[in-house]
Amino acid sequence: MLLRQRAEEILTLADKTEKEFKDQNNLVGGTISIGSVESLTSNVILQLLKDFNMEYPQVKYHIYSGTGDDIKERIDKGLLDVGILLEPIHIEKYDFIRLPQKERWGVLMKTSSPLAQKEYVTSTDLAGVPLLISSRSVVQNEIASWFADEYAHLNFVATYNLISNILNLVEEGLGTAICIEGALAMKQSDTLCFRPFQPELQFPTVIVWKKHKVFSQTEVRFLEHIRHAFQA
Repeated sequence: MLLRQRAEEILTLADKTEKEFKDQNNLVGGTISIGSVESLTSNVILQLLKDFNMEYPQVKYHIYSGTGDDIKERIDKGLLDVGILLEPIHIEKYDFIRLPQKERWGVLMKTSSPLAQKEYVTSTDLAGVPLLISSRSVVQNEIASWFADEYAHLNFVATYNLISNILNLVEEGLGTAICIEGALAMKQSDTLCFRPFQPELQFPTVIVWKKHKVFSQTEVRFLEHIRHAFQA
Protein backbone atom coordinates (compact mmCIF):
# COMPACT_ATOMS: atom_id res chain seq x y z
CA MET A 1 0.00 0.00 0.00
CA LEU A 2 2.88 2.37 0.76
CA LEU A 3 4.50 1.67 -2.61
CA ARG A 4 1.17 2.12 -4.35
CA GLN A 5 0.63 5.48 -2.64
CA ARG A 6 4.11 6.66 -3.57
CA ALA A 7 3.64 5.47 -7.17
CA GLU A 8 0.38 7.41 -7.46
CA GLU A 9 2.11 10.52 -6.11
CA ILE A 10 4.98 10.11 -8.60
CA LEU A 11 2.59 9.70 -11.53
CA THR A 12 0.59 12.74 -10.42
CA LEU A 13 3.75 14.82 -10.08
CA ALA A 14 5.09 13.59 -13.46
CA ASP A 15 1.82 14.50 -15.17
CA LYS A 16 1.83 17.92 -13.49
CA THR A 17 5.46 18.53 -14.58
CA GLU A 18 4.66 17.58 -18.17
CA LYS A 19 1.75 20.02 -18.21
CA GLU A 20 3.97 22.78 -16.82
CA PHE A 21 6.46 22.29 -19.66
CA LYS A 22 3.61 22.47 -22.15
CA ASP A 23 2.48 25.68 -20.48
CA GLN A 24 5.68 27.42 -21.55
CA ASN A 25 4.36 27.52 -25.12
CA ASN A 26 1.02 28.89 -24.00
CA LEU A 27 2.36 31.03 -21.12
CA VAL A 28 -0.90 31.25 -19.19
CA GLY A 29 -2.63 27.89 -19.42
CA GLY A 30 -2.56 24.43 -17.91
CA THR A 31 -3.77 23.47 -14.45
CA ILE A 32 -3.46 25.11 -11.03
CA SER A 33 -3.78 22.71 -8.08
CA ILE A 34 -5.38 24.18 -4.96
CA GLY A 35 -5.89 22.55 -1.59
CA SER A 36 -8.42 23.87 0.89
CA VAL A 37 -9.60 23.01 4.36
CA GLU A 38 -13.33 22.94 4.99
CA SER A 39 -14.32 26.39 6.22
CA LEU A 40 -16.34 29.47 5.34
CA THR A 41 -13.17 30.99 3.91
CA SER A 42 -13.00 28.27 1.26
CA ASN A 43 -15.69 30.35 -0.49
CA VAL A 44 -13.03 33.04 -0.95
CA ILE A 45 -11.18 30.83 -3.41
CA LEU A 46 -14.32 30.51 -5.52
CA GLN A 47 -14.37 34.25 -6.14
CA LEU A 48 -10.62 34.27 -6.82
CA LEU A 49 -11.01 31.53 -9.42
CA LYS A 50 -13.99 33.23 -10.98
CA ASP A 51 -12.11 36.52 -11.41
CA PHE A 52 -8.92 34.82 -12.61
CA ASN A 53 -10.88 32.68 -15.07
CA MET A 54 -12.39 35.76 -16.67
CA GLU A 55 -8.88 37.01 -17.49
CA TYR A 56 -7.36 33.61 -18.31
CA PRO A 57 -10.19 31.31 -19.47
CA GLN A 58 -7.76 28.65 -20.76
CA VAL A 59 -6.54 27.82 -17.23
CA LYS A 60 -7.96 24.69 -15.58
CA TYR A 61 -8.16 23.94 -11.86
CA HIS A 62 -7.80 20.96 -9.57
CA ILE A 63 -9.44 21.47 -6.16
CA TYR A 64 -8.46 19.19 -3.28
CA SER A 65 -10.15 19.15 0.14
CA GLY A 66 -8.36 17.82 3.20
CA THR A 67 -6.97 18.58 6.62
CA GLY A 68 -4.32 21.24 7.07
CA ASP A 69 -1.63 18.60 7.66
CA ASP A 70 -2.65 16.68 4.54
CA ILE A 71 -2.61 19.80 2.39
CA LYS A 72 0.82 20.89 3.69
CA GLU A 73 2.23 17.45 2.91
CA ARG A 74 0.93 17.61 -0.66
CA ILE A 75 2.37 21.12 -1.09
CA ASP A 76 5.75 19.84 0.15
CA LYS A 77 5.64 17.02 -2.42
CA GLY A 78 4.73 19.38 -5.27
CA LEU A 79 1.26 17.89 -5.72
CA LEU A 80 -0.48 21.15 -4.82
CA ASP A 81 0.51 24.68 -5.82
CA VAL A 82 -1.27 26.64 -3.08
CA GLY A 83 -3.29 25.83 0.01
CA ILE A 84 -5.97 27.56 2.04
CA LEU A 85 -5.35 26.67 5.69
CA LEU A 86 -6.89 27.50 9.02
CA GLU A 87 -4.49 28.48 11.77
CA PRO A 88 -2.95 27.34 14.10
CA ILE A 89 -0.41 25.77 11.76
CA HIS A 90 3.36 25.79 11.38
CA ILE A 91 4.06 27.87 8.27
CA GLU A 92 7.82 28.43 8.54
CA LYS A 93 8.42 26.56 5.27
CA TYR A 94 5.89 28.60 3.30
CA ASP A 95 5.24 32.03 1.92
CA PHE A 96 1.75 33.12 2.84
CA ILE A 97 -0.92 35.78 2.85
CA ARG A 98 -3.05 36.06 5.99
CA LEU A 99 -6.66 36.66 5.02
CA PRO A 100 -8.94 39.14 6.82
CA GLN A 101 -11.57 36.45 7.38
CA LYS A 102 -11.55 34.51 10.64
CA GLU A 103 -13.42 31.42 11.75
CA ARG A 104 -15.20 31.28 15.11
CA TRP A 105 -15.01 28.10 17.14
CA GLY A 106 -17.93 26.71 19.04
CA VAL A 107 -20.21 23.68 19.01
CA LEU A 108 -22.48 22.17 16.38
CA MET A 109 -25.53 20.44 17.81
CA LYS A 110 -29.11 19.40 17.16
CA THR A 111 -31.64 22.19 17.47
CA SER A 112 -33.44 20.03 20.04
CA SER A 113 -30.41 20.17 22.37
CA PRO A 114 -30.85 22.22 25.57
CA LEU A 115 -27.66 24.12 24.64
CA ALA A 116 -29.38 25.32 21.45
CA GLN A 117 -31.44 27.68 23.61
CA LYS A 118 -28.28 29.60 24.53
CA GLU A 119 -26.75 32.46 22.56
CA TYR A 120 -23.27 31.08 23.22
CA VAL A 121 -21.68 28.28 25.25
CA THR A 122 -19.09 28.43 28.02
CA SER A 123 -16.61 25.79 29.15
CA THR A 124 -18.83 24.72 32.05
CA ASP A 125 -21.84 24.22 29.74
CA LEU A 126 -20.14 21.27 28.04
CA ALA A 127 -19.18 19.24 31.11
CA GLY A 128 -20.51 15.69 30.64
CA VAL A 129 -21.84 16.37 27.11
CA PRO A 130 -20.77 13.72 24.52
CA LEU A 131 -18.33 15.59 22.28
CA LEU A 132 -16.62 15.11 18.91
CA ILE A 133 -13.33 16.92 18.32
CA SER A 134 -10.73 17.31 15.57
CA SER A 135 -8.01 14.65 15.57
CA ARG A 136 -5.30 17.28 14.87
CA SER A 137 -3.13 17.66 17.97
CA VAL A 138 -2.43 21.34 17.32
CA VAL A 139 -6.18 22.06 17.32
CA GLN A 140 -6.76 19.94 20.42
CA ASN A 141 -4.04 21.90 22.22
CA GLU A 142 -5.72 25.21 21.38
CA ILE A 143 -9.10 23.90 22.53
CA ALA A 144 -7.55 22.55 25.74
CA SER A 145 -6.04 25.96 26.46
CA TRP A 146 -9.43 27.61 25.98
CA PHE A 147 -11.20 25.16 28.34
CA ALA A 148 -8.38 25.37 30.91
CA ASP A 149 -9.22 23.30 34.01
CA GLU A 150 -12.62 22.27 32.60
CA TYR A 151 -10.92 20.27 29.81
CA ALA A 152 -10.33 17.33 32.16
CA HIS A 153 -14.10 16.98 32.68
CA LEU A 154 -15.03 16.77 28.98
CA ASN A 155 -16.47 13.57 27.51
CA PHE A 156 -14.97 12.92 24.07
CA VAL A 157 -16.72 10.11 22.20
CA ALA A 158 -15.08 10.50 18.77
CA THR A 159 -12.47 12.38 16.77
CA TYR A 160 -12.68 13.46 13.11
CA ASN A 161 -10.34 14.66 10.40
CA LEU A 162 -12.84 16.35 8.05
CA ILE A 163 -15.87 18.23 9.31
CA SER A 164 -18.05 16.75 6.58
CA ASN A 165 -17.48 13.31 8.13
CA ILE A 166 -19.30 14.13 11.35
CA LEU A 167 -22.25 16.27 10.25
CA ASN A 168 -24.52 13.25 9.91
CA LEU A 169 -23.30 11.87 13.25
CA VAL A 170 -24.35 15.07 14.99
CA GLU A 171 -27.67 15.01 13.15
CA GLU A 172 -28.25 11.44 14.33
CA GLY A 173 -27.59 12.47 17.92
CA LEU A 174 -24.25 10.74 18.49
CA GLY A 175 -22.82 13.87 20.08
CA THR A 176 -22.06 17.58 19.88
CA ALA A 177 -19.14 18.62 17.67
CA ILE A 178 -16.49 21.15 18.64
CA CYS A 179 -15.80 22.81 15.30
CA ILE A 180 -15.70 26.04 13.32
CA GLU A 181 -18.76 28.04 12.34
CA GLY A 182 -18.19 27.19 8.68
CA ALA A 183 -19.21 23.58 9.38
CA LEU A 184 -22.88 24.53 9.31
CA ALA A 185 -22.50 26.23 5.92
CA MET A 186 -21.57 22.85 4.40
CA LYS A 187 -24.91 21.26 5.27
CA GLN A 188 -28.16 23.17 5.00
CA SER A 189 -30.21 21.63 7.77
CA ASP A 190 -33.13 22.74 9.92
CA THR A 191 -32.13 20.21 12.58
CA LEU A 192 -28.61 21.54 13.27
CA CYS A 193 -27.38 24.80 14.79
CA PHE A 194 -24.07 26.38 15.80
CA ARG A 195 -23.31 28.27 19.00
CA PRO A 196 -19.97 30.10 19.46
CA PHE A 197 -17.74 29.86 22.48
CA GLN A 198 -17.77 32.61 25.09
CA PRO A 199 -15.18 34.07 25.54
CA GLU A 200 -14.79 34.06 21.78
CA LEU A 201 -12.18 31.83 20.13
CA GLN A 202 -11.20 32.77 16.56
CA PHE A 203 -8.54 31.47 14.17
CA PRO A 204 -7.29 33.35 11.07
CA THR A 205 -7.03 31.78 7.62
CA VAL A 206 -3.96 31.86 5.37
CA ILE A 207 -3.16 31.12 1.75
CA VAL A 208 0.24 29.40 1.57
CA TRP A 209 2.67 28.17 -1.07
CA LYS A 210 6.09 26.54 -0.88
CA LYS A 211 9.10 28.80 -0.44
CA HIS A 212 11.74 28.87 -3.20
CA LYS A 213 9.61 26.84 -5.59
CA VAL A 214 10.10 27.47 -9.32
CA PHE A 215 6.63 28.37 -10.52
CA SER A 216 5.22 28.18 -14.02
CA GLN A 217 4.12 31.41 -15.69
CA THR A 218 0.50 30.48 -14.96
CA GLU A 219 1.19 29.96 -11.25
CA VAL A 220 3.11 33.24 -11.05
CA ARG A 221 0.14 35.11 -12.54
CA PHE A 222 -2.23 33.38 -10.11
CA LEU A 223 -0.14 34.32 -7.06
CA GLU A 224 0.03 37.91 -8.32
CA HIS A 225 -3.76 37.80 -8.65
CA ILE A 226 -4.10 36.64 -5.02
CA ARG A 227 -1.72 39.31 -3.71
CA HIS A 228 -3.52 42.04 -5.61
CA ALA A 229 -6.95 40.87 -4.42
CA PHE A 230 -6.07 41.01 -0.74
CA GLN A 231 -3.81 44.05 -0.85
CA ALA A 232 -6.69 45.88 -2.47
